[in-house]
Amino acid sequence: MASSGQIYPSARSGGRGAVQWQADIPGLTQLILNMGANGLKQFAMAGVDAHTLACMLMIGEVTPASSEFRLALNRRREKQRRASWWFHKIIEVGSGANFVADQLLKTRAGENVLALLASIIPVMAQTPCVQVLAQLFDVMGVPLESTPGMGQLEALCLTLSPLARDV
Repeated sequence: MASSGQIYPSARSGGRGAVQWQADIPGLTQLILNMGANGLKQFAMAGVDAHTLACMLMIGEVTPASSEFRLALNRRREKQRRASWWFHKIIEVGSGANFVADQLLKTRAGENVLALLASIIPVMAQTPCVQVLAQLFDVMGVPLESTPGMGQLEALCLTLSPLARDV
């Protein structure tokens, strides 16, 4: 699979049929190197860490969205980017949120994550939305060390809610 800092289900199940999770540490390292210092600053400004993004990309692997919806997300983000570009050149307001959305739109798994969030954020309050995401990790049997905390999931939802509500 393409390496993007994700956590993948491992085929090594010991014959029990249970899914084991294997962290893609080299992929996470490459993701951080590709972002560089400015990218990490943008994540910090959004309140989301790179580990959370990597964990959410794993969720994106198992929550596919249609091609039409992923295309609509990309078009909406491009329209949003054009509409606010002049403002962001003058004042760096919201650039952390924009950076997170743009990083997710670079991969199909990231598009799936945005599609998932765009389908639940507009119809749920903040707390239930975060609880649904946390339950996805629990249902999938992801180890606790590979699961973002509630605060990180909340930051991700808050960061991406303008785009999600605009889709």
